[in-house]
Order: sequence, then structure tokens, then C-alpha cells
Amino acid sequence: MMRLLLLFCAALVIGGLFVYQVQQGSGYILIVWGKTSIEMSVWFGVFAAIGMIFMLWLCIYLVIGSLRGLSSTKQKIVGYSEHKAQQQTMVGLIHFIEGNWLSAYNKLTRSAKKMSAPIINYLAAASCAYKMGNEQDALQLLHRAEKSTVNSGLAVALTQARMQLSNQQYEQALATLERAVKIKPLHPVVLALQQQVYEALNDWASMKKLLPKLHQQNIGSLKQRYYLEQKLRQALLADVISKKIELGNEEKYEALNQYWKKVPANFQQDCVLLSSYARELMALRKYDQAESLLAKSLKRQWHDEWAELYGLLQTSKPEKALKTAEPWLTTSREKNPILLLALGRLCLQCKQWGRAKDFFKQSLELQTSPETYAELARLQKYLGEDKNSQDVYRLGLLSSVKNLATVAEFK
Repeated sequence: MMRLLLLFCAALVIGGLFVYQVQQGSGYILIVWGKTSIEMSVWFGVFAAIGMIFMLWLCIYLVIGSLRGLSSTKQKIVGYSEHKAQQQTMVGLIHFIEGNWLSAYNKLTRSAKKMSAPIINYLAAASCAYKMGNEQDALQLLHRAEKSTVNSGLAVALTQARMQLSNQQYEQALATLERAVKIKPLHPVVLALQQQVYEALNDWASMKKLLPKLHQQNIGSLKQRYYLEQKLRQALLADVISKKIELGNEEKYEALNQYWKKVPANFQQDCVLLSSYARELMALRKYDQAESLLAKSLKRQWHDEWAELYGLLQTSKPEKALKTAEPWLTTSREKNPILLLALGRLCLQCKQWGRAKDFFKQSLELQTSPETYAELARLQKYLGEDKNSQDVYRLGLLSSVKNLATVAEFK
């Protein structure tokens, strides 16, 4: 309180002295401009200068305020326009997901011009154009997308590759993906799309190079990658023989055997792959080698497909093969129709006609099969049982037909 009183007193004193100086002051200011002169007191000049400076400041302040108001109004107009464009983009994307290509295309292209980041509009619109068969328009929209945003090359390439894949343009998709690989070689989507293209093109050599990257980046589930590798190794197995078609059976067998040795142990016990290898051996008439392979494998684990192949072998010692297979007819597999069929076939090779017939009949009691009917029918034909043979052939034919028209007279 005391401080305020002191300040007030000091202000009165200073103000009084200032007024006294103004009254006593005898100085003046003379301004001459050509033939015109202006004379005024010093203090009046000081007050006039202060007033002019204040007026100049006030004008500048008002001008800046007006400009700010105009800028704010413009921003509001632009913001409203972009908000409306965003809403239109959202509707366009919903139509795109729903598959309404024309409506989505129109909304996305119109709103793209008013969007600050129109890349999504261009990419989705390009997909719509492609779906409608307008490839040239789709390409132009992809170019606009790439120009609209920095570092958008990967997104554009992936969009284009997906479009080409959906249209089964695999060679073009592969070329597009090569661009994507240069940008980001280990990108998960790039790798997944490469996998699809290589599978479609049956390009197993390229798939072999890609597979380690798929494992490294965990593309797909472990089960999916296993089946892919299974399919790959099966194709490479077939290629071993097809690429050496001009060679003899011994050279082909040697090449096949060398390839099989390089197959990982877990895949050497894979049912599908081992079956393919056994079939290739049988095609080369290497029945004894196939017999040894299948016998050892069936001893470790049971697969009906291996048992069926075992029954088709034409080994140099069929009695030995039959003796190996008979113990498989244990309590757990005594009602296995596949094994019974295989044993019947082995009995045929050993000329044990009666046993073969019994095995075929037991198999048919458990499961009807055109193959089993055919084996039994031709055996009966050989044994002179023509009537029975014809009946069995007829049953086999009927068992292979899924649907027949219902005709009352045929019953």
C-alpha cells in the first residue's frame, strides 16, 4: 500500500514538472517545403509525432487483422471442402469393398482433387478401373498416385501386381513385382505375391530360391509353408526325370537317387513325397529298390497309400514281398481294405489264386472299390468262372458311377 502511495506521489511530481516545462518552453520547430513553411512549438511537434506514429500503428494493426480474418475464412472454406471430400472418399471405399466398381470409381476420382493426400483415392480407383476392363485408365491413375505422394512406388507396384494377378496376367505381375523387390526385397506382401506368381507359373526353380525368405519372414502359417515345400520338392523330383528324358533308365535312376539323398530327413518320411519317389522308381522298373524303400517306411509308420503301392510292385522275388507284407495284417489292420487288396495282388504274382480271391472278397466286404472288383473279375475270368466274372465286372462298373436315372422298369 505504501509503495503505491509513493508511486502516486512521484507521478504527480513528474507530471507537474512536465506541465511547467511545457508552459515555460520557448523553443519551436520550423518546417519549410518549397514556398510553404510551418512553425510550431517543440512540445506540439512531439505530440504530433507521437499521434502520427500511433495512427500508423493502428492502420497496420487493422490491415493485419483483416488479412488474418480472410485467411481464417479461406481455411474454413478449404477445410469444409476437404471434409466433404473425405466423406465422399469414405463412401467410395465402401462401394469399392462391396464391389460396386463404377460408383466407387466416380466418387474416388472426384474427391481425389480436393484431398491433401489423394493416394488412397487413386489406388482404389485404379483397381476399380481395372476391374471394369479399363486398363489404360487404371495405369494413368497409378501414375497419378505415384506422383501425388513421395515414396509411394511400393504401394503402387503392389496394387498393380494384385490387379494383374486377379486377371491371371502372371508374367506381367512378375515384372511388376521385380520393381517392388528393388524397393523392398523382404517386404511380406511382396514375398507372398511372388509365391502366388511362381505357383501359377510352375516356376519351381524360382520358388526354391524364394522359400528360405518365406521361412525367414514367417510368410503364412508353418503348416502352409510345409505344404508349399512338399509341393516344391515333389515338382523338383519329377523334374529330375523329365530333364533327363534322353538318358537311359540307369542314368535316370542314378540322378533320382542322388536327388533323394539331398532331401531332408523329415521330407524323406513325408507320405506324399515318398509316394512320388516310389512311383518314379516303379516307372524306371526299379521294383526291388521301391520294395526295400516301402517296406522300411511301413515298418516305421503306416500309410494306406504306401501299402497300395507295395501291392503293385513287380519284384524279382514276389514270395519275399508277400512274406514281408503278411505280418502287417495284425489285429489293428485285419480289417484294412487297402492292405487286403495289396495282399491279393501279391498273391496273384505268387500264383496263389485261391488266397488272392479270398483277399479280394474280404476287401470288398469292407469297402467297395472299382479296382478291387476289377482284380477279382479278371481272376475269375482266368479261372474259367465267366458268369461270376461278368457279375463282378457289372458291380465294379456300378460302384464307379455316382448317379443314375431312376427308371421303374430297370429295377
